[in-house]
Parts: sequence; C-alpha cells; structure tokens
Amino acid sequence: PARAVPHYERSLAIRSDFAPSINHLGYCRLYQGRTDEGILLLERYRQITGEANAFDSLGDGHFYAGNFREAITNKETALAKDPSLIWVYGGLAYVLFLKGCVERAFALNQRAMDSSQGKDRAFVLVQRAHFKHELNLQGGLDDIRAARELHDVDGIRDLLPELHFMNALLLLAAGRKDEARDEIRWMRRIIERHRVNEANYFPLLKFFLCAEAELLIADGRARDGRKAYERLGRLGARLNYWTPPFERAHFTARKAWAELRLGELAAAERTIAEGLAANPRHPDLRAARAAALKRRRDGAYQRRIEELRGFYDDYPRADPEFFERIALARIESLAGETT
Repeated sequence: PARAVPHYERSLAIRSDFAPSINHLGYCRLYQGRTDEGILLLERYRQITGEANAFDSLGDGHFYAGNFREAITNKETALAKDPSLIWVYGGLAYVLFLKGCVERAFALNQRAMDSSQGKDRAFVLVQRAHFKHELNLQGGLDDIRAARELHDVDGIRDLLPELHFMNALLLLAAGRKDEARDEIRWMRRIIERHRVNEANYFPLLKFFLCAEAELLIADGRARDGRKAYERLGRLGARLNYWTPPFERAHFTARKAWAELRLGELAAAERTIAEGLAANPRHPDLRAARAAALKRRRDGAYQRRIEELRGFYDDYPRADPEFFERIALARIESLAGETT
C-alpha cells in the first residue's frame, strides 16, 4: 500500500474524479489502518458513481472500522442494486456471520454457491467450511475436498491460501495432526520456492504462520508456537490485505485466543488491546477481552458482557439464542471454564 499510494494520488491529481483510483486509494488506507481516511475516500467513490461496487467497498470500509450496522446495510444495498456481484454475497455473509446472523450467512453462502463456478465456487465452499469450523459443525472437510476438486493449484498468484489454511485447521480440530502437518509443509514449500517473506509479501504467508502456530501448540511446542504467532503479529497492517474474512482483526483474535489457552494472560491482553485499537467492535476480540477479564475475576467483566449482548441485539439482530449458546460458550472456553 505505501508504494501504491503515491501513484493513486498522482492519478487523482490528473483527474480528481477518477473512480478506480479513489476506490483503490481508499482500500490502501484501510490496509494501513487509516480507516477514517479510507471511509471518506470510499464515501466519495459512492457519491461519484452510485454503483453497486461502491456500496460494497464502503461496506468494507465500515467493517474495518468496526461499524457493523453500516457495513451490512451498504453491502445489502450493493446486492439490491446488482445481484450478479458474486463476491458481495461472500463479504456480506461473513459480516452477518460475525454479527450472529448465522442462518442468513449460510443462505447467502448458498446463493453464491448456486451462481458461481471454478475458483469462485471453491472460495464459497471454503467459506462454508470456515463457518462450520467456527460452529463446531461437521462437514467442513467435505467442503474443502470439493473445493480442491475445483481449484487446487500451487502457482502463488492463483492459489487459494484460505483453502489450505482451513484444511489445516479442520484437520487439527479432527485430531488428524499428521495430515495437518503435511498441509502446512506444503504451504512452507510454496513460500520457500517463491522466497516469500515480510517484505516480498503474499497472503499465503499469514495463513501459513497462523496454521503453523496452531500445529506447534497442538504438538506441545508452545514456545515455538508463540514465536510463529509473534512473527504473524509483526506483519501488522499487511494482515488486512485483501478483504474480509481473514483480515487483521481475525488473526489478532486468533493470536489472543492461543495466548489465553496457554495461560499467558498478560500477553493476551496486549494482543487484544492492539486488535481493538484497529477494530474496536470486532466480536472475536471483544470475546477475548471478556474472557481475560473473567480469568482475572475483574468486576468489569459483566459490563463487557452486556456490551457484547448489545452488539448482538443491534441491527441486524443475531439469531435467537446465539449469544447464550455460542458467544458465551466461546468466552467460557477461553476463560478456561469449559472444553
């Protein structure tokens, strides 16, 4: 983003209403954590064009800022204007899923499934596997298998890193560590072949580091797992690239969850504070904060729980019992009270 910004700014100096540059410059600001600037640019893009994609982009801007109501309403408007924009179904489904609107998220995922093919359909299958993983539902590995049949390549510019990431996490959750290890080794080979690092960046790196950290922790190598997560954290704003679902807040929350599971409360609290500074209303980070407070027996715990309840009650309201059955269960698990 830092290298791209001057070119977009030069473009806009030549023609101030050139919509593609306004849109892409807005995303650069989002990636850099300058969300207020990003939203202003994306609002300008919407005002200039009024097209469906502009509403979708503005929805992403509000998502990065933690404005879930605005993120959802803008993406809903994008779909109402142009139902053929397949990628909007996935983005809206993910934000709704985080908001606790699980039934609507799965329904949108199915609509995308019905309208896509090839690589796009593979991505939709990966999203469904992700939803099932988060809810501890069966069938995620079947979705990954179907996605691989549609799009399983090792060209770094064309692969789906989310596919390999979700496969590794699902295999770990199923207790199939050796298969998860093979998937992570494959990711490492691609990274080494293309000499990918923090400077020469491709998104595969963040997915690999997170999956490797989880595998190391599952192997009982907590120290090495922490190092992998620390390296992941050092990617900073690069974690935001490309768009939801797997952006900076998501990976920061996973790092905090791992630290809580390892009993490293102070480290988890630092990670949570860093994540909330970037996205102050992300529910995964807020759940981690509540769990940390509960571990400390801090009186602020109940206030944070009520804030989180209010988040799920706000428009669009979460599915009935989502807060009690899923959100609270996660917090209790992170607090070490349930398995």
